[in-house]
Amino acid sequence: MHLKPIDKDRYRAHLRRIITGLVISFISLSVVFSSSLIALFQRAPGENMDLNMVGVAIAFGCCFFVVQRLKSHPYFYEFAYVLDLKHELNLIQRKIRAIKKAAASDDMNALIILLFSYEGSKQLWQLDDNVLHLEQLEQDLVMLEAQLAEKNLQLTASQYSRELLAQF
Repeated sequence: MHLKPIDKDRYRAHLRRIITGLVISFISLSVVFSSSLIALFQRAPGENMDLNMVGVAIAFGCCFFVVQRLKSHPYFYEFAYVLDLKHELNLIQRKIRAIKKAAASDDMNALIILLFSYEGSKQLWQLDDNVLHLEQLEQDLVMLEAQLAEKNLQLTASQYSRELLAQF
């Protein structure tokens, strides 16, 4: 995965519309499926909890299916990119201790992964206006870049690939 420039305003506008559409669809489908199941399998009042849960599960499955199909549509570009970036950062976060330990020993792959993680997190946090820990992240990024400059290494986040995580 490579980091790509994302227009924050476009991302936020599309995200609001997508989430609103998903919530309305999910609620509507849940009511429709639950009511249909209750109408088909009539039971005494108050004994339909399992049918309601099945209706909600079917509605969730429908919404999930639609999102998976629409992820490749240009309107969903920013939304899909951010989902993929969050997934990639989560995979890195699971192995961050070993990666940081290896990066301290100047392991090239660990340094590339760490650089991608810091730059990706910075982009993600700026897109989501999550600036609580942004200052610390920027300090960590500056320290990493200083380490790379000290060792005269020309590494970039674009060198990252998921295969690099396999060794950790």
